Amino acid sequence: MCGIAGFVGQGNEEILRKMTGTLKHRGPDDEGYFIDPVGGIFLGHQRLSIIDLACGRQPIFNEYRSICVIFNGEIYNFQELRAELEKKGHKFNTRSDTEVIVHSYEEKGDDFIKDLNGMFTFALWDNKIKKLILGRDRIGEKPLYYSLMEKTLIFGSEPKAVLAHPKLKRELNLFSLAKYLNYEYVPGPETIYKGILKLGPGEYLVYTNGDINIKKYWEIKFQPENNLSEKEILYNLDRHMERSVKMRMVSDVPLGVWLSGGLDSTSIAYYAQKNSDKPIKTFSIGFSDKSFDESKYAREAADFLKTDHYEKILTAKECLDLIPQISDFLDEPFADASVIPTYLLAKFSRGKVKVGLGGDGGDELFMGYPTFQAHKLAKFYKVIPQFFRNSLIEPIIRSLPASSKNISLDFKLKRFISGFEYSPEIRDQIWMGSFQPKDFSRIFSAEAYQEIKNRDIFSDINNYLSRAGNENPENRLIYLYLKN
Repeated sequence: MCGIAGFVGQGNEEILRKMTGTLKHRGPDDEGYFIDPVGGIFLGHQRLSIIDLACGRQPIFNEYRSICVIFNGEIYNFQELRAELEKKGHKFNTRSDTEVIVHSYEEKGDDFIKDLNGMFTFALWDNKIKKLILGRDRIGEKPLYYSLMEKTLIFGSEPKAVLAHPKLKRELNLFSLAKYLNYEYVPGPETIYKGILKLGPGEYLVYTNGDINIKKYWEIKFQPENNLSEKEILYNLDRHMERSVKMRMVSDVPLGVWLSGGLDSTSIAYYAQKNSDKPIKTFSIGFSDKSFDESKYAREAADFLKTDHYEKILTAKECLDLIPQISDFLDEPFADASVIPTYLLAKFSRGKVKVGLGGDGGDELFMGYPTFQAHKLAKFYKVIPQFFRNSLIEPIIRSLPASSKNISLDFKLKRFISGFEYSPEIRDQIWMGSFQPKDFSRIFSAEAYQEIKNRDIFSDINNYLSRAGNENPENRLIYLYLKN
C-alpha cells in the first residue's frame, strides 16, 4: 500500500513533508511531492513499489503537466484502459497503473472514475480550473480522511497525516466514542476526532472555490438473474472468481496468498495456483491455544493445492506484547482482535513476498458469518411464548459459566438472547458489538452521558437501510455488511 496526503489552502512545504512523513510505514520505498504555493496546492506521496518500479514515481502528470495525481492502491484493468486511451492519442511516459488516471480524466472528466476497476484512493489536481478531486473505491478497501478548516481542505490516508496540519486540533467526538462501544469501530463518515471525516465507499469529493461537493458514483444493486440454472450460476461464479484473482496477480514484485484454510482464502489460493506456472507462496498464522488455532486447515489446503507453504505458531504472550505496537498504527480505536494475527501475518510474509492476497469480503458476499445462521434460529425462537423465554430459557442461559474458549457455546447463547428484542438488522449489530445503548449510563460520566443520551446510536444502520429499499431481509443484511 501507499500513503497520500495534502491540502489546498493555507500551509507550506514543511507542513506537507510532516504530514507525508507520518505515512512512511505505508510506503517505505520512495516519496514525492507537488508543491505550488501560488496556487495553494500541496500534494505528498509515500510509495510502496508494486508496478513499474523504475518509472512509477508519484506524483504523475499528463503530457502538459496541467493535471497531477497521487494514488494509493491498484487499478486492475489499467492495461485495457491504457490501450483505449492510446488509440485516442494519449501519450504515456510510464508503465504504471497510476498514469491511466490522469489521461482518463482528460478524456472523460469526473465520470472517468466509473471505469476504474480496483482498490484505490487518489487525489487529482486540475491546475487549469483549480479543482481537486478525491476518490475512493467502490467497497472502501482503501481509506481516505479529510477535513475542511477555514477554507483549507486537508486530507490523508490516515488521521495522523491530517492531524499533522496545524489547522487541526485533537478533539474527541463523544458520539463517535459511543458508536465505537456499540460497533467496535467508528462507522463512517464520522471519525473519533471532531472535524475529521471519512470519504465513503463508492464516492468522490470535488473541491473548488472553497466548497466541497460529494458525489456517489456506484451503489450495490440486487438484480437476480432468475432465468439461469444452478449450473449456469456456478459457471459464472467460477469465471468471475478466476478473472478477479488473475487480475490481482499482475505485479512486478513477489506475490503470495494469506491462507487460513477457510473457504474464502482457500478459493483465492486455488485460483492463484491455477494461474501460476510454479507453486505460489502461501502463509498462515496459528496459535498455541487449540480452540483458536486453525493452522491445520491451512496446511490441508496448502497440501492439496501443492503450494509453497509457510506457517508460524504464536503464543498468547506474543499477541499481547504486540498490542502497544499495533495501536501506534491504528489512529482510530478498533476492537476486532483479528487485527493482531493480520498484522503478524503481514510481518511474517513480508520476508518472502511484497503483495499478499486474502479472502476478506467473502463472508459479506456469501453470508458466511455465524450471525446469518443465528437469524434463522431467531425465527423459531420467536415462536416460543414470551413467558417461557423470559422466565425459563433466558435465566438458564445467563447462569451458564463463562468459558475462555473461542466462540464457546455459552458465549453464543448469551449473545443470541442479548439482541433478540431488536429488529433483525439492529439485532445483528448487537450480536457483533460489545455494548448496547442501555449500558451507556453506567459507562460514561454523567456530563458525557447527557451529551449522547438522546442521539440515535443506530442512525448509520437506519440510513443505509433506507437506501436498500424493499429487499428481502437476507439482502438487507448483506447490504449492511458490505457498507459497514
